[in-house]
Amino acid sequence: MKKDKGRPGTYIFPVREQSPLKRLAQNTLFNFSGQAVILIIAVIAIPVLIRGMGTERFGVLALVWSFVGYFSLFDLGLGRALTTLVARNMAKNPDNVPPLIWTGLSILILLGCAGSVAMFYSAPLVVQGFLKMPYELKSESMVALYLIVAVFPLVITSAGFRGVLEGLQRFDIVNVVNVSYGIFSFAGTLLVLKFSTHLGLLAAVPIIGRCLSWTVMLLFCLRLIPGMRQWNAPVPGDARKLLAFGGWMTVTNTVGPLMVTLDRFLIGAWISVVAVAYYTTPYDVVTRLWIIPAALVSALFPLFSALQVSNQKDSAHFFSIGIKSIFITLFPLTLLIVAFAQEGLAIWLDETFAAQSTQVLQWLAVGVFINSLAHVPFALIQAAGRPDLTAKLHLLELPFYLLCVLVMIQHFGIKGAAVAWTIRVAVDTAVLFFMAWRLFFRNQGINRAMIITVIAALLVILLASFMDNIIARIVLCLFTIPMLTLGSYRYVLSSNERGYLLSAYRTIRGGSGGHHA
Repeated sequence: MKKDKGRPGTYIFPVREQSPLKRLAQNTLFNFSGQAVILIIAVIAIPVLIRGMGTERFGVLALVWSFVGYFSLFDLGLGRALTTLVARNMAKNPDNVPPLIWTGLSILILLGCAGSVAMFYSAPLVVQGFLKMPYELKSESMVALYLIVAVFPLVITSAGFRGVLEGLQRFDIVNVVNVSYGIFSFAGTLLVLKFSTHLGLLAAVPIIGRCLSWTVMLLFCLRLIPGMRQWNAPVPGDARKLLAFGGWMTVTNTVGPLMVTLDRFLIGAWISVVAVAYYTTPYDVVTRLWIIPAALVSALFPLFSALQVSNQKDSAHFFSIGIKSIFITLFPLTLLIVAFAQEGLAIWLDETFAAQSTQVLQWLAVGVFINSLAHVPFALIQAAGRPDLTAKLHLLELPFYLLCVLVMIQHFGIKGAAVAWTIRVAVDTAVLFFMAWRLFFRNQGINRAMIITVIAALLVILLASFMDNIIARIVLCLFTIPMLTLGSYRYVLSSNERGYLLSAYRTIRGGSGGHHA
């Protein structure tokens, strides 16, 4: 432990030196393992929840949590800002970390209170006037929302604690807390479902879990950075840095979630809440594939931030590894989902769900695959201190996406919503890659082999969606997956990148326990 001479009694927990590759491999494994466990729990629990509470109630509960998720924008991007600035300060001036954190947390508390007030007054407008649902469900939804309003400041400040832990690259702690919260929420909800289907009681379980996870993350932050135990008054200079970074993040956090949740609210308003369930269930399942790019990119983000201070050249190596690793991992999974969407939904849920949601699942799977590749340039641009670029892109996209989704829902229903979403993320991905190339890699040329490979993969996925014969789909998958995956490894990856991946694999296989609090 290191004493800060400038601030008596302030201590900083030392960061153990590791190679960037080893740290990246370990943190990616932590992130993937944590999210995979939550995915498995969700896959098991969701059918039971739907059968227990009914499709309509499940659709309403999904909308309630989407509403709360959208209001999480009140953190003004300070969670991600804390990750960036904590990572940079740990690399060059760790003594500034405790006052920086307390400045961020102080702002987050105020923002959480503001969010509670906004939710309190807007909830009746959304539930009573906007959504089509039976009266008894409206009253239950209001109870659930008002319970969430009471603890909303904890939801917001949790983003700050998570940002601090990720800035310290303690993804082991973050994922243990997240997995524990997921287990508690699903298990508790299923237990409550045996006694009542009231939405207020069902929503209370994850609320309690959120309070417990908030407490645990606070204790870990205090242990890792003992200087936090002594309260530091907000530092104006730190506040300006956080808000300058978070200001543009706020635009992204406002417009981004709006484009994610807008379609389901429009479906609920124009079609029915039952249609919301037919749309959100495949959406929630297929977007779980994001655990793969999220596991990698969450680990890359603080690394990108630190490398902007210490070694910008290495950013290009990790950028390339990130893109190609995501592609090689996600292509086989996406092809299998598209090829066997109908059979999978019928087995997991029932034939009715499969008939309504198969094409939705297929289109969303393509969109998730394309969007997953965009995670890496998105993280690099923001870690380099340019969140304004991603924010401006989202602002530009919003009116076009709104028009597109309105037209597509009117003409094609929930399938149209899925097509509109996929078109938007495809355009978003192309622009993000162009931005990253212009800013960081303009002198390195364009990897044409990677572009051709991605296009070939999309054509194969499209072909699978048109095949009616299940035998033909099986043959296509058995032939294409090994050919394209091995071909990518051999011809798309450079020898250096193959070495990086093999080294990361050996690191993971050899164990990645890391350091513990």
